Amino acid sequence: MTETTVRPGRVLVIDDSLTFLHGIKKLLRGDGHEVHTAQSGEEGLERVAELLPDVIIVDHVLPGIQGDEVLRRLKLNTRTRDIPVIMLTMKSGREEMIEGLQAGADEYISKGGDLDVLRVRVGRFLRSQSPRAQPAPIGEAFMRRPRVLAVDDDRFFLKVLKGLLTEEGFEVAFAASGEEALEAIKTELPDCVLLDLIMPGLSGEEVCKRLKAEERTRQLPVVILTSSSEKQALISALSAGADDFVNKPVDREVLKGRIEALLRRKYYQDENRRIQEELKSHELEAARAKADRDLAQARAQMADALSAKNLELERTNQKLRETQAQLVQSEKMAALGQLVAGIAHEINNPLAFISNNVVTIQRDIDDLRQILAAYKETVPALEATAPERLEEIRRLEAQLELPLVETELRQQLSDTREGLERVKNIVLSLRNFSRLDEGEVKTVELREGLESTITLIRYLLEGRIEIHRDYAELPRIECYPSLLNQVFMNLLVNACQAIPDRGTVTIRTRAEQGWVRVEVSDTGTGIKPEHVAKIFDPFFTTKDVGKGTGLGLSVSYGIIEKHGGRIEVQSDPGSGTTFSVFLPAALPKQQEKA
Repeated sequence: MTETTVRPGRVLVIDDSLTFLHGIKKLLRGDGHEVHTAQSGEEGLERVAELLPDVIIVDHVLPGIQGDEVLRRLKLNTRTRDIPVIMLTMKSGREEMIEGLQAGADEYISKGGDLDVLRVRVGRFLRSQSPRAQPAPIGEAFMRRPRVLAVDDDRFFLKVLKGLLTEEGFEVAFAASGEEALEAIKTELPDCVLLDLIMPGLSGEEVCKRLKAEERTRQLPVVILTSSSEKQALISALSAGADDFVNKPVDREVLKGRIEALLRRKYYQDENRRIQEELKSHELEAARAKADRDLAQARAQMADALSAKNLELERTNQKLRETQAQLVQSEKMAALGQLVAGIAHEINNPLAFISNNVVTIQRDIDDLRQILAAYKETVPALEATAPERLEEIRRLEAQLELPLVETELRQQLSDTREGLERVKNIVLSLRNFSRLDEGEVKTVELREGLESTITLIRYLLEGRIEIHRDYAELPRIECYPSLLNQVFMNLLVNACQAIPDRGTVTIRTRAEQGWVRVEVSDTGTGIKPEHVAKIFDPFFTTKDVGKGTGLGLSVSYGIIEKHGGRIEVQSDPGSGTTFSVFLPAALPKQQEKA
């Protein structure tokens, strides 16, 4: 869209003549405008408040409120004062025109004239415009003498014009050609340009086009001065972007009224742009206050909702972090279980080989003992038949220290068998602990898992901690065995680490009406009351930095929940702690599918 392109706009026509309204509607709608009408001043003001049109055309003579009163009210209202208003009248006298312009009209047109001029005037007001770029606001022109640049090739006319405008309070500069005018405007931007239509070189129409094509001068008011009465020349000038025109010879009051009308409208536009989003009408201040209150309330509600959503998001993220950490811990335990199972398998094969060899060695030693016994029985016979041979045998017997060897071999074999049994128990405990069937529900004896775990934590006992067992008869329960072993491991390790010197860890099992209870108690330092409520929180630990992740009890809590059970803690600082695990004898159906 070029600078001189006319955009479709909303036009309100206030006139009591239905014939005129019909004609003007047809004319303006032909240019694509949205046309609304009113037949009285009162109705017109109501329609203005309702529509806020882009251009208002109002007849000077109306039933009820007259056109000049309508105009006055529009210009007093900050919401409507910058809307361009074209005043219509059946009279074409100089006094009426001046009166209308002074009342605030942006244009004054005779109804008896050519309506094409009215159409072009409307188009000029609706011409698309960008935000102005100029060194000072338009409103500044009302706080100093407005600067007017007069452009005409007739220097005598310029001198006369300067005298007239100076007397009316304007500061006047002049240029004798279009080229000179453009250079002058580059140096200092005036408030208004009076431009002769026909000049040598650049015509007034061409100068106007160039001004409207530049961002800096696009909003600069341009009044065409012409001695031509041809309609087409005037329409061309207005189409080129001129804001108004005045016929030569110039009427002082008419010219003054035209210039002031243009400056006034631009002042209002500039003021309204500065106000921006604020309500411009005193009549709507109450509504604005209510809107502000409603907006503040809505913002407060939105802030509360946003805060709640943020809190929910933070909780979700925290839960996700906890779940991820627990998953990592579970994966580590699963990997550890696979490693332990592999190690147990690898140890089991050479262990079987060693066990078989020990049996063979034991048998060979028994055979050797029989040979030695037989040898001792032949000693009397050798004394009689081959004393020298007997002497050699006794010398060899002394060198071999056979009695001592026999005793040591017997003790070493006993120690070896004991060590092998311990290794077998450890391997069996490793295999039981690492059960690689956690994805399947099994029916097991809890005592097996407890004993396997006790075997694996013996290194923590160090001769300073005693394990007391208080096992009741328990039914076999449905569970994920390796996961429960992980719980028992966490509870027993924590119990041992809670005992600083010497102490006791007690394991109790009880059957209670379809439930199984497992208690792990220690005689350690206990847990502070303020820590008990957070003991199952992920990453919470009372251990020194580097000695715990804070995930053991959190993971255990999740495992017990997975089984449809619960875990409780009771602790007395300085006296010890008891963790109680409650498990159903049979898993709930939804847990079996989990």
